[in-house]
Amino acid sequence: EFHLAKELLTNDLDDEDTGMHAQMAGIMNRLDRDEVDELLGHFDAIRPKAAKALRGLIFSFEDIEQLSEPHRKILFEAVPAERVIMALRGAPEALVAAALSSLTGRSRRMVEMELQSASAMPEKDIEDARRWIADLAVELAQDGKIELLRDDEDVVAEPDGVSLSNE
Repeated sequence: EFHLAKELLTNDLDDEDTGMHAQMAGIMNRLDRDEVDELLGHFDAIRPKAAKALRGLIFSFEDIEQLSEPHRKILFEAVPAERVIMALRGAPEALVAAALSSLTGRSRRMVEMELQSASAMPEKDIEDARRWIADLAVELAQDGKIELLRDDEDVVAEPDGVSLSNE
């Protein structure tokens, strides 16, 4: 996938081609964070407009921490508890705290209890759960149910249409 994305980067792409941006983002969303950062660095140097468009379409599990609390709640309402448990195994403490704060009381207690158990999970299962949740976030954003925060945004629209400043 990384090599395919890099190959597409070197081809003659239209900076305004939103379909191509969506395809590239779909590929890049499957890569690890370092590979995405490397590719975006290449895009910044060669096609800054395309890089900006791609940043708006790329979302990883680790980005959940950057979502506003109302958006995280909407996201986690749609995620089965078993998948939340799987995805949070071995996640950074701040990300776990952000996710747990978005769960209802009963779900939160269940997830906390499961996370405290020492049961090992296959890394592939953890990665699959994380990717599934990140893909769901992108889908919810495309449906207008949540908005994904990006570094270059000054205002974020809340689900009820009210705008809040990021400052």
